[in-house]
Amino acid sequence: MIDLRSGDCLEVVKTIPDNSVDLVLTDPPYGIGIADWDKKDYYDFLFKESMRVLKNGCYAFIFSTKKNLKRPEFKHDIYAVIKNFSQYRQHLGMIDAWYPIIYFVKGKPRKLQQKRNWILMNTANTSRNKDNPKTGSKHRTPKNMELMKHLVECHSSVGDTVIDPFMGEGSTGLACKQLNRNFIGIEISPEYFKISERRINQTMENLL
Repeated sequence: MIDLRSGDCLEVVKTIPDNSVDLVLTDPPYGIGIADWDKKDYYDFLFKESMRVLKNGCYAFIFSTKKNLKRPEFKHDIYAVIKNFSQYRQHLGMIDAWYPIIYFVKGKPRKLQQKRNWILMNTANTSRNKDNPKTGSKHRTPKNMELMKHLVECHSSVGDTVIDPFMGEGSTGLACKQLNRNFIGIEISPEYFKISERRINQTMENLL
């Protein structure tokens, strides 16, 4: 089941029933004001709604900037994505080679195959940094498909339901379709919604 919904996730997520989702996997705007689309802070909303829609024992993975790592006022941890290249962060004055994903579980975690909270990834092809290769994606911050498939495969099972309230170009949905998961995707941008719809439909055709 692939369920793509065009609209504001602040409203659409409220229509998702309690205890109905097996995995939340999303990359929201960070709320750090680097662009017009990045001024709003969604994290408290995401934490609350993730806990509501998740089934007991299931996980949420929410991509984050490092300034938000202490935000959740409940038990959580950091999933570290180790990049295969480093970048100089001017605002920090240091060289950076990783980025975080805030993750947490509702209740006692169910048994899954993944036992570590880090992964080494070839992320160079998704960078918009002028010093690294650029993707052909129209999205400002496209996510590496290998990473998305890894998170979906390790933290859900075949037939489970995965939700992405900030679907973007549909990388989470694409991973779900390839791995036989159900997917609910929400996207406010009509342009990105059409791209997601096209990418996921093409994948569905390729699997027939």
